[in-house]
Amino acid sequence: SERAVEDPATGRTLPIIVVGGDERPRPLALISPGYRVPPGEYAALAQALVRRGYVVALVQHDLPADPPLPTGERLLERRRPFW
Repeated sequence: SERAVEDPATGRTLPIIVVGGDERPRPLALISPGYRVPPGEYAALAQALVRRGYVVALVQHDLPADPPLPTGERLLERRRPFW
């Protein structure tokens, strides 16, 4: 199921896909794809974890309207405002 969570530090609403849940308690596996990688790219891994009894949450950190991340030198300093 698709859900969303608000990041209180930035006010951004981030989409989360949750698969494999039911009423029973289960361990949680969190998949956090890299920059510009949609969570759907990890569908096979998510389904494999669900078959093994996990609930899987896939987080989409970057949104379509986000500007590209800076590249080049001093990445930590230049990307900090985006985090």
